[in-house]
Amino acid sequence: FNADRQNRVEQGAACVDHGKVIRRSCVAVLLAASSLAPMAAQAPARAARQAPERSPRPDVPPREAARAAAGTAHVRGRVFAVDSSQPVRFAQVRLTEPTLKISRTATADGAGRFDFDQLPAGRYTLVASKGGFVTLQFGQRRPYEPGTPVEVGAGETRELEFPLPRGSVIAGRVTDEAGDPVPHAAVSAMRFVYGPGGRRHLEPADGEDSTDDLGQFRLFGLMPGEYVVLASPAMSRVRDAAQGGARTGDVQEGYTTTYYPGVANPAEAAAVTVGLGQETSAYFGLVPARLARVSGVVTDAEGRPAAGGQVSVVSATGELDEASGNTRVLADGSFVVAGLPPGEYLLRVRLEPRGGSRVAEAATQPLTLLSGVDVTGLSVVTAPGVVVSGTVVFGGSTNTGRSGLVVVPSAVDTRVPLGAPGLRASGAVGPDGRFRLGGLFGEVTFSLAGPGAATWTITGVTMNGQDVTDRPAAIDAGQPGTLRIVVSDQVTDVSGRVTDTRGSARREFVAVFLPESLPAGVLPTRYVRTARPSQQGQFRVQGLPPGSYRVIATESLEDGREWDPAFQAWAREHGTTVRVDGGRTTSVDLQF
Repeated sequence: FNADRQNRVEQGAACVDHGKVIRRSCVAVLLAASSLAPMAAQAPARAARQAPERSPRPDVPPREAARAAAGTAHVRGRVFAVDSSQPVRFAQVRLTEPTLKISRTATADGAGRFDFDQLPAGRYTLVASKGGFVTLQFGQRRPYEPGTPVEVGAGETRELEFPLPRGSVIAGRVTDEAGDPVPHAAVSAMRFVYGPGGRRHLEPADGEDSTDDLGQFRLFGLMPGEYVVLASPAMSRVRDAAQGGARTGDVQEGYTTTYYPGVANPAEAAAVTVGLGQETSAYFGLVPARLARVSGVVTDAEGRPAAGGQVSVVSATGELDEASGNTRVLADGSFVVAGLPPGEYLLRVRLEPRGGSRVAEAATQPLTLLSGVDVTGLSVVTAPGVVVSGTVVFGGSTNTGRSGLVVVPSAVDTRVPLGAPGLRASGAVGPDGRFRLGGLFGEVTFSLAGPGAATWTITGVTMNGQDVTDRPAAIDAGQPGTLRIVVSDQVTDVSGRVTDTRGSARREFVAVFLPESLPAGVLPTRYVRTARPSQQGQFRVQGLPPGSYRVIATESLEDGREWDPAFQAWAREHGTTVRVDGGRTTSVDLQF
């Protein structure tokens, strides 16, 4: 009985350890003052939340998988507060190594100490978190930069000092136009970031709260930096007759999502700046607006009501990717989305596989909403996702690195739905090079992933005979696609060091690679790369498409800023020209 009980306790602990949902935060550390210890930082984020982590093999319990990956390396250390050097008791420290499929969590003891043993040799990422502190990745020195992986060899022990700064705070109050408090409004801290092609959009910055009965909010645990603060009223909040005569039972007059200091357009928002551990105030009123509603009927490709389909309305301006409203399609195919402020939108519909079908359906339709003008009678017809089959053609002399390869589709516009969960056509490349991808929509690009992906570089992609190498492949609804991907084992390899004007080696820098020129229509995703130094102070970039590049070293770079058009213009003006060829190792030394 005791043995069985202990076994169940261990399995429960393993499930807790491996089943946590990790919130991706864009936190980092500030410029360290001379009196402060060097700071570590959290992994940069894109948006939002990660799925629960899985064990390396679905048929192996998490604890058994961890034992299978056991080694002789050891990583331990101490988490302490930057401002006081006191231990951060019970801080959570997570250690991950994606290549080895290792993910472990440890809770620091009363002295702030943590310990990971029986690790295989590898490069590990460590993230520490505790309420009231900034969540940080080990080795990060500045806001929104990734940290430094911890390299440990077999039989080695690494001792780490892990400083955590106290989080910054934005506190304030949200009111209506009469100065009365607005309770239950969702308040978030966002930041402007750049994506491929220079498109600017708002991204969550791990700060959110809901206003209380006094309209007050408090966003805490923020890293120092500049934020856009927005408030979204509850959809049911309606201005009463004395304030504008809202129709009974209808969300026709109300308040639009408002940005500090009280504007409806995110491009006009004022940044709220906070320093390390600083508290800053943000008081603003919601913008009243005549709201519109969108209604219509959705049918599937066979003319049946698309019952249960998900309808969402998202901004088409690119400033904010979050949905402004969403609902489900009713049994008769009808839908209503209410409370929408004026603006340009995309109406998206997604219908999951049903009735024996294994293919999802989707539709996207642009919308222009005027102040208080309803859009009714929309007729939306979904189309099935396209199944794409194809072949990977391997060029070169090596046969290694083919096992476990996967062809991965990526939507050019992230606001358009892509893929069909549950579809068996997953893109896994078979021994004969064949693969299938299921349920694709819109414009898509293709890349390789998997354990051996780094040993291959894509030299050509065709869809139905048309060249789509680094170009969007248009997926035509109802028209199956045939994809051909040609890869080579002649992978480019560029490495080097960075020195200052006195010839001394730099240990902290970011090397940025930008193509000197690209043909019209070619997407820059594969051509723009950043590299940070190893523990030996050397940078390395593999897998760049052959060509001529401008390379520059800068002291720091926020995650995503390599896509900023102003930064790219500066880097091209001051960078060094480097020619990169497949199958050849290139060495370049940069001056900081």
